[in-house]
Amino acid sequence: MSKKEGVLLDSGTNELEILEFKVGNEFYGINVMKVREILTLQPLTALPGSHPAVEGVISIRDDMIKQINLIQYMGDQENERDLIIVTEFNLQKLAFRVSDVSNIERVTWKDIETVEGFQESMSIIGAIKFADRLVFVLDFESIVDSIIPTSTEIDYDHAGKLAKGRLAIADDSNFILEMVKRFLTKSGYENITSFHNGQEALDYLQKNPNSVDALITDIEMPQMDGLTLCKKIKENKATEHIIVMLYSSLITDDTRHKGISVGADFQVNKPQFKSILQKLSEML
Repeated sequence: MSKKEGVLLDSGTNELEILEFKVGNEFYGINVMKVREILTLQPLTALPGSHPAVEGVISIRDDMIKQINLIQYMGDQENERDLIIVTEFNLQKLAFRVSDVSNIERVTWKDIETVEGFQESMSIIGAIKFADRLVFVLDFESIVDSIIPTSTEIDYDHAGKLAKGRLAIADDSNFILEMVKRFLTKSGYENITSFHNGQEALDYLQKNPNSVDALITDIEMPQMDGLTLCKKIKENKATEHIIVMLYSSLITDDTRHKGISVGADFQVNKPQFKSILQKLSEML
């Protein structure tokens, strides 16, 4: 595995690094921010009753980590070799078995093109066109939710009846957009605008700087990521008053400094819905 030379990525540059890997003969990618290490196959303990793609658990430095077979999940059988990508996102560690790992590419979110027609069903964020290959950047949160679903039941009893403020949400996942929107609506918020990427949100806010009091934004989005969106909002005198909440699976103790550096007012890890309401109540 090789990595391009260069300085570490700064926050708010709309850049990211993609770890490329293969499942069968197809190329896929994962945001390097989610990757902890790459290992050869480890001793495995089966988990009876699990989803067919959950092979079992492995022990990594005293951590018991579930291993998901992406080769089986993606419906491929042909392997060059087998490796494990150990990840951390959504406050949990998971291992993914893949066919092979190739290299790390530095790209921008503008390089990641949406793929109309099967964006949601295929669990992808988008595709990157290189000269000799097409790399699909996978939506690992969606994949995990289909294999190890988390509860989407939300307790609205805590919701205040004095919810005020005009809100905006930016997320490339229709599922997350609708879930957050429904949660905020049932919590009392009535004025909510939604966008599918950071560029859409920025274009709207620059034209209508006084129409939104707070923005809830994902980090990983095609065209423009949430860190770049936040930086541009806070650098513009017309929009700097807007409260920006980063709502992402990428927020950990190791990455929180990225949000701070671009001026984010709050950072909430998915899927902590109650924390969204608590933070909004503090500021609005």
